[in-house]
Amino acid sequence: MARVMFSLRLFALIALVAAGGVAAPKSATKTGESKAEDAPKLSERAIKHFNAGVAYADDPAGAKWEEAYREFLAAYADTPSWILKNNIGLCALNLERDGDAIAAFKEYLANGGEPGLLPKHRKQIETDILTLSASLVTVEVQSEPAQLTLVDERKNSNGKLVINSYPVTDGKVSIGIHPGRHRVVAEAPGYVSEEWVFDAPPASSQNHAFKLALAKKVDNAAAPAPRAETVTEPPRPEPIKTPTAVYVGAIATGVFAASATVTGLITLSKEKDYKNAPTDAEANSIASTGKTFRLITDIEIGAAVLSAGATAYFYFTAPKSRPAQSAARSNDKIRLTPIASPNGAGLSVAGNF
Repeated sequence: MARVMFSLRLFALIALVAAGGVAAPKSATKTGESKAEDAPKLSERAIKHFNAGVAYADDPAGAKWEEAYREFLAAYADTPSWILKNNIGLCALNLERDGDAIAAFKEYLANGGEPGLLPKHRKQIETDILTLSASLVTVEVQSEPAQLTLVDERKNSNGKLVINSYPVTDGKVSIGIHPGRHRVVAEAPGYVSEEWVFDAPPASSQNHAFKLALAKKVDNAAAPAPRAETVTEPPRPEPIKTPTAVYVGAIATGVFAASATVTGLITLSKEKDYKNAPTDAEANSIASTGKTFRLITDIEIGAAVLSAGATAYFYFTAPKSRPAQSAARSNDKIRLTPIASPNGAGLSVAGNF
């Protein structure tokens, strides 16, 4: 905690020096030694990134080292001043980017000059460099394709997941990481990601080669058009049709009823003629004829009743619906033939039931 608070106090001092608000300490010129006043002043854009980084690092809710690191790197990219390397190194240290932290601290010390840095501050940075270097894990990675991104994940001693990404631009990279168990994933657009999990003891060296496979692409132009699926619908039931036998029965009922009406009227007429017959012989003849017509009328009435019953039977017992293929079986083959003669009457029914 003392290390962090001391460095945070230094943030403000560097900002003032970089902005030109405080004169940098003067020193005698020595060979190979730079002075603070030799550092380029930050541009307005760089100062904005720098101040944002300080705000992230000094957040009351807790230091946001990843965001602060990003802002300090942006400030350095705009104005590459060695005076920013202290802040970059501090963020890298807290992010467990040990190799980046060592490099940043060394550059900071090399350019600060003896009089340019407080002895206590210089001593602290030198101690950090020695501590990080003693346990530094060097990882050498070769890659195919030559450009990809390595995403390194590790749980620190507090159980918090620490994630760092490292770009690979020419097929190989060397990075310095913290000891422990690491999970490194190589990612590249258009390729299948590949994972490497390893345990890294302190002061060890690790080497790995990634060879990513091309991701399969779906060529819409070459892909065959999807086959249209033929949906076979179940046969629809035929519309309900009245069986032919019903029509035949209704006609037969009508015929018998009409015939019975005619013969009935003739019978009534014969009864009147019988009463008015001038002789007994004629009366007997008329009575015989009337008896015949009365018998025919009774038969025809009975036939009409029978035909009506058969018609009702065929109507109510006919299937309500049937598949189309069953249409071959039809009641059209049922034949009803009325029979009437002076000696009798009836109904002839033939067909399949």
